[in-house]
Amino acid sequence: LAEQEKCIVVNHLDSVWNKLATIRKKRIDFICDNAGFEQFVDFLLADWLVSEGFASQIVFNLKGCPWFVSDTMPSDFHWIINECIHNKQKNQHLTNLGRIWKNYLNTGVWVIKTHPFWTTAFSYWHLPQV
Repeated sequence: LAEQEKCIVVNHLDSVWNKLATIRKKRIDFICDNAGFEQFVDFLLADWLVSEGFASQIVFNLKGCPWFVSDTMPSDFHWIINECIHNKQKNQHLTNLGRIWKNYLNTGVWVIKTHPFWTTAFSYWHLPQV
């Protein structure tokens, strides 16, 4: 891990942890970028935030259209969950995770949103005006 840390350009881990330590049962938004493994890791973090009581709701902000080939869209989001539930390895841990995550979606703990902003050329500071 120490060897890999020198490759990190900016590390705000301490600031993030200090902020998390002050919140309980809040809405937390994820700005999703890449589908596949990166989205799976986002799911793991979101699950942990809910199960540890930091978040009462996770909103996943996804792309409404594939701006780049790897962009996470709602179909990718559901695909990952379904692949976990029906995984070919019959791994019960993955199946259980998929079922928990599907339940989060069904009960509104996890919410999927798309907005045209995520596929525009605007920077984040323009979001309030777009």
